[in-house]
Amino acid sequence: PFYVEDFLHVTPAWYGYILAAFGFGSLLGYAAAGIMKLSGDSRSRVVIIVLVLMASCLPVFSIIMKAPHALLLMTALGIFNGFLNINIITILQVGVPGEMRGRMFGLLTTLTSGLTPISMALAGIIADLINQNIPLMYAFCGGITLLLSILVSCSRNFRSFLQSESEKSPS
Repeated sequence: PFYVEDFLHVTPAWYGYILAAFGFGSLLGYAAAGIMKLSGDSRSRVVIIVLVLMASCLPVFSIIMKAPHALLLMTALGIFNGFLNINIITILQVGVPGEMRGRMFGLLTTLTSGLTPISMALAGIIADLINQNIPLMYAFCGGITLLLSILVSCSRNFRSFLQSESEKSPS
């Protein structure tokens, strides 16, 4: 909300539009993931490119000062997010043994659900400490996310994980 009102200089309704753009973009990303039949090395390359593109969007919010541009960028972020979610979850579903799948997804959901309110609280505290300079937060957090995305993309284990295929059942 601070970003929308103080830096984009638009009404609070734009906060809703920007969140809706992310949702719309996610739907497009889910559809793209379903349409594109990627596997092995090609999936690994495309997922890594999308991961880095997604991370690259975050620091760009620090320099955008027009609401329509933020709307487009958030749509792109949603597309990348949807595409990555479908691909990563699918790889996990086929790669984790059936007897461990429920536990693994339970742990994943618990961690993400548990860390979300903690990150929101920390973001609020940090925003107050830097006088609601939200573009600075986007630049800093986006830069860290981009750096981590590049580092993880260089990992041979991560690339192997992305290339993994489901075991074929006997015919």
